Amino acid sequence: MSSLKILAMELWEDEQVTDLTMENIGKGLRALSSLRDIYFDFTSCSKITDVGLQAIIEALESISCVESIRFDFGSCEKIVGTAFQNISKVFKMLTSIEDVYFNFSRCSQLTDGALEDLGEALKGQTSLRALTLFFYNCESLTSEGLEKFAEKLERLEISANIEF
Repeated sequence: MSSLKILAMELWEDEQVTDLTMENIGKGLRALSSLRDIYFDFTSCSKITDVGLQAIIEALESISCVESIRFDFGSCEKIVGTAFQNISKVFKMLTSIEDVYFNFSRCSQLTDGALEDLGEALKGQTSLRALTLFFYNCESLTSEGLEKFAEKLERLEISANIEF
């Protein structure tokens, strides 16, 4: 199974998806050493918290050659963003990442700190060509948080689509 190049998982609006589910998915990811494209759609899986998100992020450390990451966690209202504190370490290992897509729309508890951590993770990505972020209705995010995030990315030559 380590020769798998594309992993797509859509479990949106599944009330049975919990942090334990995410931890088990993370364990499975560790067995895949060379994924090129990763797509997870957990939109409206209301039981997922930062613990589950952290399990997925940590599992990415064991994968090389990732070119595209797409995470859809829209309406996962229990995600605050503390999982992003360690994402910088993971992204430094993903040296061939070209395309990043994160949707955290309607994650009303997502904080400026999460945005700053994400910016820190992305700032050294010289291979990054496209960045798409959605943060609609994230009431806890402020313009100051967005400014700090933008400062981290100002030296990157990317096509960015960031919507609040």
